Amino acid sequence: MHVERNQVRPRSVAALGHAAILLLAFHASAGAVEFAGIGVGAIPDGHGGSGGDPVCDATTLGPPLVVQFDVRDLVDVVRSVGVRIAFAPTHTWVGDLHVRLAAPGGSPAAPLFGDTGAGAAGDDGSDAQGAYAFGDESTTDWWSTASATPDEAVIAAGYYRATADGTGEPVSLDAAFAALAPQQANGTWTLTIADDCAQDTGGVAAASLVINATLPVELQAFVVD
Repeated sequence: MHVERNQVRPRSVAALGHAAILLLAFHASAGAVEFAGIGVGAIPDGHGGSGGDPVCDATTLGPPLVVQFDVRDLVDVVRSVGVRIAFAPTHTWVGDLHVRLAAPGGSPAAPLFGDTGAGAAGDDGSDAQGAYAFGDESTTDWWSTASATPDEAVIAAGYYRATADGTGEPVSLDAAFAALAPQQANGTWTLTIADDCAQDTGGVAAASLVINATLPVELQAFVVD
């Protein structure tokens, strides 16, 4: 969907540096494994909303930040998949972001969210900061939470259901990835985070892929250097 940004916002964001960030914890269960992501950092700026072109959507994506998860030693079929992301520095205007998880080789793949709040009035202008988790056990809707958050305010840290890019329809990560055999699941998974507009930036301080474990709602402190 082509949408217009109805507000110009500063490009600069405040870096958190050595700050405490909340990351969602999970209880280990039989066969449950968490894999830390490598390649975190700044999310490159998008191309939309500049040069007289007001459009900011999946057609104007900048180069992605690609976080990799080295999945190895799985011996069981994949039953469930969850993802944890800590955004820092703050990424202003979350509607610019398109976030997608892919299994080794790029398939299967599924969105976590993208073009949040897309509509005639412009994408969602609230901010991503701190810890978020995505998985099928959650009943909390990412889009409605973002919509209820004022522009320039931070979307609450928490556990959310993945949603389709540009529509907000619920997405089942387990439907996409469950039943992968170990030989299909072992390898390099990727979390791709791309920005579609030129005015707002931020980064990812930490990410993890959780396989065959339930992500609960309790939180624990995690320090990012």
